Amino acid sequence: MPLSFKPETIQLVLVQFRIRNPESKEKMPSEMNIQVLFEEDEKRLGVFLDFEMGDISSSTPEKYPFDLKVVYFGSFSLRGDEFQEEEIIKLGAINCAAIIFPFLREEVANLTLKAMQRPVLLPPFNFLKFYKEKRDNIKLDLIKKQHSAS
Repeated sequence: MPLSFKPETIQLVLVQFRIRNPESKEKMPSEMNIQVLFEEDEKRLGVFLDFEMGDISSSTPEKYPFDLKVVYFGSFSLRGDEFQEEEIIKLGAINCAAIIFPFLREEVANLTLKAMQRPVLLPPFNFLKFYKEKRDNIKLDLIKKQHSAS
């Protein structure tokens, strides 16, 4: 049976937002990261989608108008007979991340709007291109349950 999946939960995990210099016109850097978790016993896939804008760890607070970090987590149940590591990474980094992205996008827009900043409207994101370019940076963590001896 080919690998298929179903979303179970999508939740906001972390929000960091700090006003730095509202008058700054400096172009703000941004970065997206993906982490994939696989629980083989439960046939469950977890995906963290992490977005940063500005410089969260900067010691120069006046450079950007604000700093922002938003992390979402999605849990997905899997169906299939056999799970190959590369197939799991692709599914998590492309398909599952694309399902989580609209939630992250809305959070970023709402945060910036509520902070009386120009709202940041993230454009559509090409997760296939991201996967091809950053494959070596996408981590897969295998989670194995410890079975207790009875």
